[in-house]
Amino acid sequence: MAYIARCKCGGVVMATVDNPDHQKENAKEIARCVRDGLTIERVSVEYVRSKECVLGCVCPKEPKTTKNSDQGSLFVRQEAP
Repeated sequence: MAYIARCKCGGVVMATVDNPDHQKENAKEIARCVRDGLTIERVSVEYVRSKECVLGCVCPKEPKTTKNSDQGSLFVRQEAP
């Protein structure tokens, strides 16, 4: 399983595997996402890798990423329609 954080536009701006070895780091990152107003979901890793999962923020403003997180660089920005 994995945790994802969604922007209000529905785009996924953070994903992390639910691994017991990284429980503390994951908790900190998820807490940061909650403070930033993102929605947290627990999903399968397969979902994150699938075409159903829209990676990146499509809001007209700058993409929302968590502070002190380099995970935003893993996603390609997409322009809103």
